[in-house]
Amino acid sequence: MGFESYFAATYVRAARMVDSLLGTASPGIVLSVDIGDSFLDFVASGAAAFGSHALVKAPSLRRYRSLVWDYRRPLKPADVVAEPPLFGRVDGVTRFLDDDGESKRYVLGCAEITTRRIDSWLKGRSPLRLLHLGDSAMLIDQLHGASEALARDRPLVTLYPGFQDASVLSKAISELGYQAFDLQSDLRLAQTGSPDLNFAWLLIPREMNKDSLLELSPASDVAMDISTSSFGWNAMDRSATPRQRRSSDLFHLTATPLPDLSRSLGMAQIASSNDCYPLESDGTSSWRWLGPRPRARLAVPCPFPGTYRFEVAVLSTRVPDGLGSCRVLVEGREVPTTAHGNDRGKIEFVGHLNAAGYRGYVELDLINPGSPAPAGSDPRTLRMSVGAVSMAPYQ
Repeated sequence: MGFESYFAATYVRAARMVDSLLGTASPGIVLSVDIGDSFLDFVASGAAAFGSHALVKAPSLRRYRSLVWDYRRPLKPADVVAEPPLFGRVDGVTRFLDDDGESKRYVLGCAEITTRRIDSWLKGRSPLRLLHLGDSAMLIDQLHGASEALARDRPLVTLYPGFQDASVLSKAISELGYQAFDLQSDLRLAQTGSPDLNFAWLLIPREMNKDSLLELSPASDVAMDISTSSFGWNAMDRSATPRQRRSSDLFHLTATPLPDLSRSLGMAQIASSNDCYPLESDGTSSWRWLGPRPRARLAVPCPFPGTYRFEVAVLSTRVPDGLGSCRVLVEGREVPTTAHGNDRGKIEFVGHLNAAGYRGYVELDLINPGSPAPAGSDPRTLRMSVGAVSMAPYQ
């Protein structure tokens, strides 16, 4: 099975599992805390549409910091993303310890961000049906901040276990009365799954009937659906009737079309991590200048781990040697690049996103050494202006 076929089979399997477990639950809230457009974020969106639940998307810490940086002064972090807020362990101020000073760059000289518990945010709202926690930096805090809702509503929970302390995460899941299952397999216990493929977990209340759970969506059936239809199920889904959408086990449909692995993302969709100036726009397109220091980091939403061909659209560069001097790191590893153009054009490269460390996005470091020429009366140190990042599965 090829890369795209494997992605399709895995996505359909995960969506069918979640849809089946939600069943005929009365409409409630599907809350997705994520950088946006990750694997489980798409699954959550589909589950909301399938069950007529209200979908609420909240920013991850990475996305929140990028938004704060874009707004800059005179707004404070709490003023930028008022609803939904940045979720955490407490209602109040959370202090972040960042050895590399990243917090200082994104919170205007301080490492304190206003957070809110999911429990307090849910007061007066509909029951929680599905909670997706795609924020690896805040995962444990957000679980603790949702303990009352998890005990009361017993929703499904999805998360990415990468970069977590296994003992801390296992203890938190157990104390909440949940069990973790591997979404990429036949819904077996996550602890028995392959560490290289076990990048997405589904937490299920311990009291649910395990015999029926383990029979859901056999991998062979999903693989057959994909291989025999040449992705025809996706086209069927777009024209499916409401009744068919509510009979996914019979029609082998999901509530939303299969996410496209080939995509072009504007800079408004990409979260800046460090050494990027605020987002600029002319009303039609947007761009971001990299600087002042040579090494800038971007977090690009990615629907699935794997190997991709990337293309960075460069609108202008002010370093002496132009595009050819730009070095690129994908997930911390330097990759060969091909530059097309000098002061503007595109930079192409191939990079890999491991399943074991999947967090919903791929980190790109763009390194532009040298001393940029002054930009007229602009006091900033402008190195490279990026307009978009495109990616497609590498064959």
